[in-house]
Amino acid sequence: MKKLLSIFILIAIGFSQIQVKVNADPKTIYEGDAFTLTVSAENGGEMPNVDLSALRDFRVASGPSQSTNMQWINGKMTSSYSLSWTLIPKKVGNLRIPILNINVGNKSFKSKPIKISVLDRSKMNNKSTANSGQKFFIEATVDNKSPYRGEQVTLTYTLYTKTDLSGFDILKLPRYQGFWTQELYSPSNLQLKEAWRGSDKWYASVVKKMALFPTKSGEIKIDPMTAVVGVREKGRRSFFFSSSKEFTIATNELSLNVKALPKTQAGRSGSVGKWNISTKIKSKEIKQDEALSFLITINGEGNIKTVDVQDINFPRELEVFEPEINIKQNELTDKISGSKTIEYILIPRYSGKIIIPSIKLLYFDLGLKKWRTKSTKQIALDVKENGALSSTSIGLTKKEVALLDKDIRYSDESEPNWRRINSPLVSKLVIIIFILSIILYFIPGMLHISRSRLDETKGSRIAKKAYKKSISILVENGNAEEIYSSIHKSLNMFMNLKLNKEVERSSVEIITKIQKQSMDNSLSNNIKEILDRGDAVRFAPVSNEKSKNDIENIKILLKELDQKW
Repeated sequence: MKKLLSIFILIAIGFSQIQVKVNADPKTIYEGDAFTLTVSAENGGEMPNVDLSALRDFRVASGPSQSTNMQWINGKMTSSYSLSWTLIPKKVGNLRIPILNINVGNKSFKSKPIKISVLDRSKMNNKSTANSGQKFFIEATVDNKSPYRGEQVTLTYTLYTKTDLSGFDILKLPRYQGFWTQELYSPSNLQLKEAWRGSDKWYASVVKKMALFPTKSGEIKIDPMTAVVGVREKGRRSFFFSSSKEFTIATNELSLNVKALPKTQAGRSGSVGKWNISTKIKSKEIKQDEALSFLITINGEGNIKTVDVQDINFPRELEVFEPEINIKQNELTDKISGSKTIEYILIPRYSGKIIIPSIKLLYFDLGLKKWRTKSTKQIALDVKENGALSSTSIGLTKKEVALLDKDIRYSDESEPNWRRINSPLVSKLVIIIFILSIILYFIPGMLHISRSRLDETKGSRIAKKAYKKSISILVENGNAEEIYSSIHKSLNMFMNLKLNKEVERSSVEIITKIQKQSMDNSLSNNIKEILDRGDAVRFAPVSNEKSKNDIENIKILLKELDQKW
């Protein structure tokens, strides 16, 4: 019966004419707002295949989502298969969705261009807001659009609303290419307060603050941040909770004109801000081959993690250990500030006068807009000869310095237990019995420790086999959909084995985790391209040659990821 019904439906569809419709809603939006692009095929019998590669002025925030509708009207059956995308414009102005190539079965269609009007939010006034019906948006602002290279720029993301929100989530952050970044503020909940834009009243909440330090000069763009807001729908309730609808929104794009630092003949430095420097030792009078701690402290305002002193030329009479660096950052202000302590362990190998040279800090003073050099005073050490050492002794080694706190501090003043020379304390039999008893006593504990270590290292041993196991499930001789499905499963298996956690991840979650673990944008971008083709393979055909190339490429990329994990 079901087979007959299916055949009847196909025959009914076959006698119907296929109609393809393309619609964008709404067609007038503000910068950062999203709209929905829908492509539907009526009486086509299957989902349309749409090529979106021509969308230059828009980026896909989500989609495609699918919907199917079949109904009978006056004895005639109609079917509709639809694909929908959420799109966000990349710029302001009169944009257009170009002609799209659409395939339904063996038939090809071309859509008509659709005009999209994107309004500049910075020119939004009370009247235009009321007319547009805009009830919420998110805005990105910086406190300085013309910083020097290395100068802090505070980036603030603010959500504005006039309606009741049920939630907010950041969907995608920009990569901040060309910046050294540090998060300043990221609340777990919205903290809405009254905010006036001209005479228009809004409720606003800062959703994230970032400290950006430009690493190059010239124009640097900050891509939009994408977020999802939940809006409560009035009059609609589900059980005890009011219903809500989700909307995708994005911030405006920002552009900074980063000024190059002036040239200087004083040396090379990338330190920018306001800094002070000082040095300290415990005593200037020490003995030969005794270790002393030499502290350099830098404090002030700027990128505390990158500020550094000029090269130090310690005298040859001093043996110098690798420095230990400690950073203490002030957490209560938006401006990055704090102190950095550089501690050297020095050992004078000769007696007499030894001079620790002046330490120089070269930095660009943002207040004076010029280079400054701050120096410490020289320190003269009066090194006494260590008479306790023989003429052939070279004093403490680096390993011995590390054991200085573990030296013998007390002597035993109790009466000794004397015995005759060449007289054994115990017999050989007693020694053998004692050794055997110790071995028997410790065997159970050693077995328990060995078993525990095997259990503890089980995850790491499985992680080492992640690469081999993940490539073993790749399908090389199937169709394109099977090949890309195996690539997605292979990446999921790789991450599950590495993280010792069984989770099914989406393509976005896989790429986010790879970026965090590998810190390699090129690697994550290459994997993303392959996953994107895999997500679109159901709607856009991919040649067998291309899919097989992707199989070979994913093996290479997995090998590279395995080395960097």
